[in-house]
Amino acid sequence: AGKECHKNYFVLSWQNDNLHESAGQNAANLGYKRAFILASNYQAGKDALNGFKRYFKGEIVGEIYTRMDQTDFAPEMAQIRTAKPDVVFHFHPGGLGIAFARQFKQAGLLTTVPLVVPASSLDATIVKALGEDALGTKATTHWNSDFDNAANKRFMDAWQKKYGSDRIPTYYASQAYDTALAI
Repeated sequence: AGKECHKNYFVLSWQNDNLHESAGQNAANLGYKRAFILASNYQAGKDALNGFKRYFKGEIVGEIYTRMDQTDFAPEMAQIRTAKPDVVFHFHPGGLGIAFARQFKQAGLLTTVPLVVPASSLDATIVKALGEDALGTKATTHWNSDFDNAANKRFMDAWQKKYGSDRIPTYYASQAYDTALAI
């Protein structure tokens, strides 16, 4: 905004593709060659699939954009089974992510096809809802409260002491990461 920028206005964000690029790189690093990718049909979903494809250099054997209100993924599960991918990447935040992951397991796919997802498809709320059904899913994230390193442990101990909780609201996540690195 240049001279029009307010001195007290700060934005802590990122290019939307970045988190999904890391999932694509993760899938490549894990040695997967054939991916089936899905996302909700809106701009963030398009960014997600484009980001994944940018760093996943294998073959995309299926690409689907799902409805924003979709809770039944049976047709997609059938397409995944038919395509026989090495890995599935999906971007379905919140309740859609819970529904997708549960149906993926119920379809018997979780035992044969690994999931590599961005944090928004396996955040703390989704993990809590899925419980053990989340085990085995590989997620990429920019920061998480349970990172196993000394700086993060010191930060989380200090946060717990000051606020009496280990829950950090999403809007503090970037600050928390920066603070953990500085400690």
